[in-house]
Amino acid sequence: FSRDKWAGLPATTVGVKCTQDMQRVSDLSRALGKPMVAGGLRQPQMGVEAGLFACTSQVFERLAALSKSQEYYTITDAIQELAHEGHVSS
Repeated sequence: FSRDKWAGLPATTVGVKCTQDMQRVSDLSRALGKPMVAGGLRQPQMGVEAGLFACTSQVFERLAALSKSQEYYTITDAIQELAHEGHVSS
């Protein structure tokens, strides 16, 4: 983990605290994120929640297809295409 100050995080940042062995999340909240948003120093075992998707192989297949037709693409591009086809639910 970097020990530099956090920079550029939105007010909605969710902080994540891991166990000492870094194998599990021990706490997760916006309250943990507030010092990060304020530009505080990075602390051991602390991170930022960055999103998690449960997906099928369709997402990876779509990413492969996008890689053949575009130089730059994102996972959001793949998910949006699948959503337009009715393959995405929340």
